[in-house]
This record gives sequence, C-alpha cells and structure tokens, in this order.
Amino acid sequence: RLVTKKQDKMTESVTWEPTSDLEEILSRLKIDYEDRSYFITGSIDEGIYTSDCTFEDPTVKFCGLDLWKRNLQLLVPLLVQPKIELLSCSPLEISSLKSDLNAYGRI
Repeated sequence: RLVTKKQDKMTESVTWEPTSDLEEILSRLKIDYEDRSYFITGSIDEGIYTSDCTFEDPTVKFCGLDLWKRNLQLLVPLLVQPKIELLSCSPLEISSLKSDLNAYGRI
C-alpha cells in the first residue's frame, strides 16, 4: 500500500493495485469508508474504481472518478470533522455495489 499526500485540497490519495475480485473490492471499500471516510474527505483507494464509475446518493450523482474528485475538492475545505458510519455494503450485480451510510460533519 502506498499512501501519498497530494498538494491539492484532497487529504490523501491511496494507490493500490487495481482489482476486479469482488471480495477484495468490498474489503478495500470498507476501509475507504471506515478508516478514511472517503465519500466526504476525498481520501480514496483509486484502484477499486474504473475511470467511468458512478457515485450516486439521493441528492446528487457524479459520473467519472475525475469529476467526483474535482467536485469533492470544493467541499472538503468547508467540512469540519467529517465522518462516515458504514451501515451496509453489498453487491447489486457484477459491476455495482450498494452502500448505506450515515455521513456527519459541519460546514
């Protein structure tokens, strides 16, 4: 595992080898949620996402890893003590996962 600090507003980028193994993806995604609160901090394991992946919640949808990272860069500096509580994470189909979570933080 290689963890490097970026010079932009993102907190850190985590670079692991890409994988398509579902169990490994679930394990690494849980680390992204539980250890890094990636969805609201930007600290993400890019090896488990394709460049054209979709990030979606009930209020917003981003298509593409680069677009998600750019948009999150605008939000991260505004959040105080961001945290995610992962409630569940399970496969929906071969290329989709569903996660239920609670997100916390102050703006």
